[in-house]
Amino acid sequence: RSTRKVVKALEEQGFWPEEIHQQVPKDGEHKEWFWIREFPHAYQWLFGNLPPEATTASGSGLGVKAYPNPADQSFTLALPEAKHAYVVHIYNLLGQEVWQKSLDTTTTVSCKDWDNGVYFIKIRQHKETTTLKVTVKH
Repeated sequence: RSTRKVVKALEEQGFWPEEIHQQVPKDGEHKEWFWIREFPHAYQWLFGNLPPEATTASGSGLGVKAYPNPADQSFTLALPEAKHAYVVHIYNLLGQEVWQKSLDTTTTVSCKDWDNGVYFIKIRQHKETTTLKVTVKH
């Protein structure tokens, strides 16, 4: 609906229909600004309130670490011993979940088939949640 308004306004300004190019991305291919605008609550849930250490992916309030960063084929998710299992979800910048597991111990996460880019690791353990950021660079 808003794209029709833009097209109409351009036509009213003298642009020919052949000069106007519209591109509507398929679901899941939208840019980050689109998710912020269209799904602010989901964006906030995924990426909001990141702890300061999330910018380096080197630590968290839970004592979790992801290394090496940037990662090439895999990275280690170091989890301290705990009474309760860790629930780990990893999302790409489009908010798509690329990996999910319930873990009790340190593990190696394969990222060899993932696209280059930034990924967010959301980790929940009992009543605490933290988010790390890791970059994949092949």
